[in-house]
Amino acid sequence: MHHSLQRRRFNTASNATARKATARNTTVQIAAVIALTAGLAACGDSGTTSENDAASSAHASASASQAAASASNQAVLNSRAGIAVSTGISQAASFGFNTARGATAAELDQLREPAADALEGVAVIPNSCTTAVENLNWSPAQSSSEAARTDFTQDGVAVTGSVEVAKIQDQQSYTDYKAAVKSLLGECKSIALSIGTDSVADTYPFKSVAPKTTADKSVDGVIDSKILWTRGTSSQDLRQQSLVLVAEKDGYAAMVSFVGTSKLTDAQFTEMAQAILKATLAGLE
Repeated sequence: MHHSLQRRRFNTASNATARKATARNTTVQIAAVIALTAGLAACGDSGTTSENDAASSAHASASASQAAASASNQAVLNSRAGIAVSTGISQAASFGFNTARGATAAELDQLREPAADALEGVAVIPNSCTTAVENLNWSPAQSSSEAARTDFTQDGVAVTGSVEVAKIQDQQSYTDYKAAVKSLLGECKSIALSIGTDSVADTYPFKSVAPKTTADKSVDGVIDSKILWTRGTSSQDLRQQSLVLVAEKDGYAAMVSFVGTSKLTDAQFTEMAQAILKATLAGLE
């Protein structure tokens, strides 16, 4: 799977052309993929001793970096969070999601970097709902040193799913997220986003509903937070839907999400997300 990791942010642009370019990524803000590369100097019989020594040193350094990266990635896979994510992905595969890509340790580090203003260029209408929209920009890995994430897709389906698990090391951010969801399902369930600049801005309706999940009181069936939000109309370039289920178990937060431009109101996506979340939580044993 070649798409980049997604962070739950709202795309903004300063003019109509930029907004259309941004809209080609139907997801929220993209976290750049770090590639570990090293340029190796060519060395042959004509090279000086110092040139050859420098090339050998560069090669050794690159090999060491790659080995360290491989060890870090393996540590992510073998962590409790990584095992739980793998269990969730196995459930996703049973639903036909046949392509998956796990986040590397370097990519997870990027998710932990202090984020820029999530609402730069965005005005929330009414303004009283701004904090709720800001705090929706959260995922378990953003404030945890133990985290794992895998994104998955299915051939022919224009929807991207993800499973993310992390040890809760910032309880306040998690509490703020759950409060934001509650607000967006209550007094802020039907709002608008004005995206652009004072001179060039478009208004996008932003509506939230609680997806209908199946009652499940088992240890691995409890859902702490759920939301299905839709930004924009079917004719607008920044149209997006996101379905997110979150639960906590043994000090870990697990998040299962689907992102697309439409279709997420179909009950099958909620059913799949709930089953994937339950499997993920079971993987925390």
